[in-house]
Amino acid sequence: MKKHIYLLLITSIFTSQLFAQYCGNSGPSICTPAGNLTQPGLSPPSDSLPPVINGIADSRLIKFKNFNQAMYNGFPITITSLRIDSIENLPTGLCWATNKANNTYANQEEGCIVVSGTPCSAPGEYKLRIKVFVNNLLTIDAATAGLNYFVRVNNYGDAVVPVDTLQSAAFVAYGPAANCNPVICPVLTFTQNSVSNTSCGTANGSLTAIAGAGTAPYTYTFSGGPASNTTGTFTGLAGGNYTVTATDDNGCTGTVTVNVATQTATITSVNNTPTTNTSCSTPNGAFDITASGGTSPYTYNDGTTSNSTGSFTGLAGGTYTVTITDANSCTGTGTVTVPTTTPTIGGNTSNVTGNTSCNAPDGSFTIAGTGGTGPYSFSAGGSSNNTGNFSGLAAGTYTVTVTESNSCSGTVSVVIPDNTPALTVTTSTTPNTVCAGTNDGSITVTTTGGTSPYTYSPSALTTLAAGTYTVTVTDANTCSTTATATVANQTATVTVTYSATNATSSTATDGSATATGAGGTAPYTYAWSNSQTTATATGLAAGTYTVTATDANGCSGSQTVTISFTSGISNIAGISNLNIYPNPASNNFNVKANLAEKGNVTIELVNAIGAKVVVRNLGVTDVINENIVTTHLSAGVYHVNIAVNGQHASYSLIIQ
Repeated sequence: MKKHIYLLLITSIFTSQLFAQYCGNSGPSICTPAGNLTQPGLSPPSDSLPPVINGIADSRLIKFKNFNQAMYNGFPITITSLRIDSIENLPTGLCWATNKANNTYANQEEGCIVVSGTPCSAPGEYKLRIKVFVNNLLTIDAATAGLNYFVRVNNYGDAVVPVDTLQSAAFVAYGPAANCNPVICPVLTFTQNSVSNTSCGTANGSLTAIAGAGTAPYTYTFSGGPASNTTGTFTGLAGGNYTVTATDDNGCTGTVTVNVATQTATITSVNNTPTTNTSCSTPNGAFDITASGGTSPYTYNDGTTSNSTGSFTGLAGGTYTVTITDANSCTGTGTVTVPTTTPTIGGNTSNVTGNTSCNAPDGSFTIAGTGGTGPYSFSAGGSSNNTGNFSGLAAGTYTVTVTESNSCSGTVSVVIPDNTPALTVTTSTTPNTVCAGTNDGSITVTTTGGTSPYTYSPSALTTLAAGTYTVTVTDANTCSTTATATVANQTATVTVTYSATNATSSTATDGSATATGAGGTAPYTYAWSNSQTTATATGLAAGTYTVTATDANGCSGSQTVTISFTSGISNIAGISNLNIYPNPASNNFNVKANLAEKGNVTIELVNAIGAKVVVRNLGVTDVINENIVTTHLSAGVYHVNIAVNGQHASYSLIIQ
């Protein structure tokens, strides 16, 4: 156990160690300083410290600090460095060590001392003399600074005497010996022997190590072994090295290493006798294997089955690895190869007849098996038989599987030629020129080869519209072929132009328009969206109309006609072809006119309260062609004002 004593020293003198002889292993692993000492002195007080007891191991901790200043022979000393040199008058069996390898401490540095060991001294009180070396100049005894340290030594069972007479503090410990007589341990000797391990399963080796030169009786333990005993004999051991420790009656110990050898058997195989496999369905190979070495009885395992005879049957060809295990669980392996001598199966073909039919195949062949043992069976093209005769075959390559009585098989390829006559088809076409009514396109098919008569699909190859057609030709043997033909489109593209006369007002129906068809075959007929059927439509109000012109072949074209109205006054000289359309307008309207001479042109759109909602300055021109968007305007009646060089014209426009 460890007791913690905090020694706060004013000077390096007070940093001395309170223990006996130097242990010689000072370093950081010995102890850890308190790290928080602020006052010199001892803690706990000396009267609370128990004694050390002879024969009982003890370990105690003292913590201290170099407080830099001290008084020596009436003079102050500044301590910059101190070293713990020695502790004299320590009880036998105890030694000391510090947390620093050089036992040296700088100004304000804290340290610690561990005193440990098993005391073995006459009972009594021991005054310790702690020596420190200060500033590399002088050695000082702690007692000269008024600090005395005491250690009391008791035998086990002695009464603990109060420490009223201690001048400062005492370092003490306790332990279990009634009398302490130091023992000098002899070097133990050993007599040893061992028995080899012969088992590969449960270990059966043993060893014996008998100690001597010490004081009997002895107890024995060994590394990795069972509980200790007093005989030195250990059994049930695997092969290996074992370290045996013997302890005599005085607690003296000694060790010896004993080797337990391994003498397990080497298992091999002899007389590996295989039997050839000759079957392709039920394997009939076999082998016998015999073990050598080890201890019988043996077991044999080929990876699938186990037995005690070494005989294996019903085997396919191949290499087998057999594991042999003897009575001591030692194993070995043997390898046996079972050969395979299965036959090569084939066939001879005859009477190969090509197919001549495109509808009911009539090809055939005959095949006879070779190799192996008959009888044979044959399969090809999804059918099987035992004769080798195959008929009703289309042209192509057939793979025939030949199987003999031992289920060994092979394949043979047979080619049935295609003896059907070849059909050749050529086509020619005439284009379709008709847009309405009966089409006049056609396809002419010319067939050679095959066997007549021929049939055609589709059967009707005249009065065809423009397009691509696939024609299938089938001969008398139902052999067929196809050809693709394209009937061109040579119909006319009819265009329509028109001239219009606008209505004189928004409510007038005195507008007219004349349509003219072109591009087709005259004569043309006309159909207006207001049901008029002449080239000229009359009695038209302002609005949009559609006219369709149809030529003599039924080909047609359409055109949209817009009738506007003009309402207003004009004082512009030389203006012609004025047209404001559409009127009424929805999203936009156009203003078009021609001027006899160039002038500075302005167009204004004015609403019902006289506000100008659109103004366009066209600059100097003699052609007016302006589109004006009206989507931002409310529905109502507006005036389109046109000014040319100070002359004015005004026209009404309805926006819907």
